[in-house]
Amino acid sequence: MRILCGTILAAAMALSVHGAESRAEVMDMVHHNPGEPFTRTAFTDPGTLASYGYDAMVVNEFVFPQCAVTFDSFDRRVFPEGSPERAWVMAARDRMREKCRKCHAAGLKCYYFMDIIVFPKRLVELYRDDVCGPDGRISFSRPLTRKLHRIMLDELFEVVPELDGLVVRTGETYLNNTPYHTGNGPVDYKNAYEESKGIHAALMNLLRDEVCVKRGKQVYYRTWDFGFFHTRPDYYLDVTERVEPHTNLVMAVKHTKGDYLRTFRFNPTLGIGRHRQIVEVQCAREYEGKGAFPNYIGQSVIDGFEENAGDAGMKCLAEFAKSPLFAGVWTWSRGGGGQGPYLRNEFWCDMNAYVLSRWARHPEDGEETAFRSFAEKSGIAPESLADFRRLCLLSQKAIIRGRGTMLLCGDALPAYMKEPDNWLFVGWMRDDCLGGIDELRKTMDGLIADGLLDARLGEMAEAVCIWKEIVGLAGGIRASDEAVASYLSTSARYGEILHRIMLHGCTVIFKGYEAEKRGCEPDRALISRAAADYDRAWADFYALKAERPDCASLFRDEYPFYVKRPGHSGATHREGLGDAVRRYADRIFSVRLDVDSTATCECVSAVEGREPSLLPKGRKFSLVWNDEFDGDRLDESKWSYRTNFWGRRAHWFATPEDGAVDVKDGLLHLKLVKRADGQFVSPQLQTGELVWDVPHQENPKGFWPIPKREKPKFMHRYGYYECRCRLQQLPGWWSAFWMQTPMQGCSLDPRRAGIEHDIMESFDPGEVVPHCFHANGYGADYLGFRCPRVKKNEDAIYKLDKTQFHTFGMLWEPDGYTLYIDGRQHGPKVGQGEGEAVSQTEEFILLTTEAKWYRNDHMTGKGVPELEAAVASGDEFLVDYVRVYDIEETK
Repeated sequence: MRILCGTILAAAMALSVHGAESRAEVMDMVHHNPGEPFTRTAFTDPGTLASYGYDAMVVNEFVFPQCAVTFDSFDRRVFPEGSPERAWVMAARDRMREKCRKCHAAGLKCYYFMDIIVFPKRLVELYRDDVCGPDGRISFSRPLTRKLHRIMLDELFEVVPELDGLVVRTGETYLNNTPYHTGNGPVDYKNAYEESKGIHAALMNLLRDEVCVKRGKQVYYRTWDFGFFHTRPDYYLDVTERVEPHTNLVMAVKHTKGDYLRTFRFNPTLGIGRHRQIVEVQCAREYEGKGAFPNYIGQSVIDGFEENAGDAGMKCLAEFAKSPLFAGVWTWSRGGGGQGPYLRNEFWCDMNAYVLSRWARHPEDGEETAFRSFAEKSGIAPESLADFRRLCLLSQKAIIRGRGTMLLCGDALPAYMKEPDNWLFVGWMRDDCLGGIDELRKTMDGLIADGLLDARLGEMAEAVCIWKEIVGLAGGIRASDEAVASYLSTSARYGEILHRIMLHGCTVIFKGYEAEKRGCEPDRALISRAAADYDRAWADFYALKAERPDCASLFRDEYPFYVKRPGHSGATHREGLGDAVRRYADRIFSVRLDVDSTATCECVSAVEGREPSLLPKGRKFSLVWNDEFDGDRLDESKWSYRTNFWGRRAHWFATPEDGAVDVKDGLLHLKLVKRADGQFVSPQLQTGELVWDVPHQENPKGFWPIPKREKPKFMHRYGYYECRCRLQQLPGWWSAFWMQTPMQGCSLDPRRAGIEHDIMESFDPGEVVPHCFHANGYGADYLGFRCPRVKKNEDAIYKLDKTQFHTFGMLWEPDGYTLYIDGRQHGPKVGQGEGEAVSQTEEFILLTTEAKWYRNDHMTGKGVPELEAAVASGDEFLVDYVRVYDIEETK
């Protein structure tokens, strides 16, 4: 009865509130990734939005409108004259005014997105006891806090009069771009549930009075939180009934009951109460690829998702649009979440935004009218329209079956199983991350308990079949714009490969986990096939990226989240899909499958009569340096012995007199030998030298205690670096192919000082550890990262046949490193991630071996049977060739 009365009152209000007519508004926001550079997109151009029929732009750059306020009328000490802090505030003010002017010039309103509560740090320092609660957080319950909000709003609209209104968020606070401000959310649902309702109401009433009534400006109050105001009708009504409606005060509500996730119901707080509501819709779905593959949501958001067809109550925007509470649609054309995929073409985001905007302007015309308008705008040929429509609608079917499920729909399971806390954790893949056991355990436990594990894998297989049909449709669609036709094909292929990766990876994990759980023998044949298919799918994924310049950045088979909000500590790494697949493959077969590798190299004859190189496809290379070891001795015009370590002679490094290096039969032979004094030594060869390793000595010509340095024999920057070799056969000593810079760590800018590149390291026979990169020296300023990105080397040891020759390569480009084993990419491209860097300076090459405990001056090898055995057997590290290529051009 209460909801019905609220709707009747809302109907009268919608016709005329305070004498002003109300109508649906359509607005858009680009949600940039917090802490990352702003997204490059056409949707930050007001002209684009105007051409799509939008009324307003919501600016969200995480520099909130209160950042343009000095609080001079309250206390001039907050931002003193002449201070850098005040200059920053003034620059923020100027940028805000310019944004408003550009929107107005295009005929749009300009609303600024703001997190509440956010105050200047200096203000909080000066008045901490008056604005903060016992927990140290800014409290909206404090009288001074409320007074300061009124002062803030007064000054804001005085200094930025062009501003048309505010979009207020209370559920999260991002301070990435506000160096001089601090803040937090206003409510504590967990510890002060009832009090939180009063705080929301008080805040809404303050905004209503100061913005809507006093200044005639707009306020959109976001109900978003994590399961209270946003999705509970009782909570929503308890808050909003305490606030008198106003035509300029609108509630902003996501269309889903929770975050933008498939399987979540239509939000039950839509269509209730007395306040008008604008519906939030994400066009670049953060849990569904962000536009990297076909994902048309317009039809399902407007007319209802198939998984919600059996739900009682309102199910879609088309139904809500008939309500007098309907205040319009707020699209997020780009963004949400963090990290990738990063797009080279925003076709699918563009489509969703366009259709939703056109439909919201004329909902009576229906979704398909807006769809056809977009197809015409995009140049889809009339004869291809039916296939294009089918492709778009199939994308929704494929996504729910691939990363969600239809097993929780209709009468298949009890109703409670459809709630967000059921066994299906849809966040197992988010942004460009693919989760592992931590993300999938709850799902697997539920599937096993309910006997649905095979049914779930069957759904994922069905999704792959749908994607294959999508790929076929995309290849036949004609468009006047070649870029559109190309991206339809590229993005369809992207979706098909990604869903194959998901299917095969989950098959390995699900069936391996099930065998563990039930204590039974695993289906080795099925898991073996799935692991091989997983490997091939990654090969196709990397090949697609190499061949298609319009391809988005790829997903990762890892699950790192880099948290930068106050109160959180740095990066949180969790096991990814690839880690879990590797673990089960290793456990079941005692062999680590190369699930990260991809067949992206091709054989290229580089030196006549010698083994061909394995060079990355899609590039043209020219050989600039090589050693094929064709002679009968080491070519000393190319190589020197490293004999020094940390400024002193190192007796454990072999010298030419030790006979540990031989060249014969077209191979370089590096051996572990034992000197007469019992000391084990092994060779380290290099084409340059590290300045730290040059021994100190008295210099009669000056005070500098380093002798004259030798000119490097070979240094190089960028290109492809390749070594074909056979690893040592016995334990007790190590082998490596790597690069260093003479000035390693002499500057804390790794780009200038260079980075140690460990292209191959083998500490145990038949195993190579992840490729490691070391920068800033090896002391307190040390910076290191790995490929694949793992915490420890043992987390991703790669096993291979130690009796065979293998080829190890590194593609070094200005924007990162790509590593290869036997012509297959191993791990993602690295160098641009958190805590990573790329050398921009020339470096030299090393081929090295090391005996265990070699750095201990007193260890001669006595009592070390591993070393004795290696020497007695004549064990060797064999190198067929080392080659260096320049990248000439991209094919």
